[in-house]
Amino acid sequence: MRFLILACFLSVVMSSPSAFAEIYKWVDENGTVHFSDTPPATEGEVETVDAEPAYVPDETEEMESEPEQGESGSTDSGVSLAKLNTVDLYVTNWCPYCRKAEDYFRARGIEFTAYNVDTDREARQRKFEMSGRSGVPFAVVNGVRIRGFDPAGYQKALY
Repeated sequence: MRFLILACFLSVVMSSPSAFAEIYKWVDENGTVHFSDTPPATEGEVETVDAEPAYVPDETEEMESEPEQGESGSTDSGVSLAKLNTVDLYVTNWCPYCRKAEDYFRARGIEFTAYNVDTDREARQRKFEMSGRSGVPFAVVNGVRIRGFDPAGYQKALY
């Protein structure tokens, strides 16, 4: 019993410092932005970054823009919620987060159009013009551009 208490105490003590670590942000001489848990070795302008996520849903936030939903997953006018959304998803075959994004929409019955940027040159060009980057997945949900696998961002843009 003493060993279990000691092990729990040590795990709490050993993990605590990492929870309070600072994140440093700086730009090198080439203009590249760096993020690290240690400050740079060179002198220059360094700022600490808030480690909180960029978007945290507010539990008190009401979904006023979401249509009234009946028991069957349709609006009062009988239109399926899945058909109210326009979702374009830019993916590759090798990206595990692309699969997660596709699974996210499938699991909710949200219709989407997937474009494979490895095999579809026009889709790759369209995506690059919208995002300016090459990363995937990239989603356009009801006109909102979302980089990466971001369930909170998808939910916020839906309906």
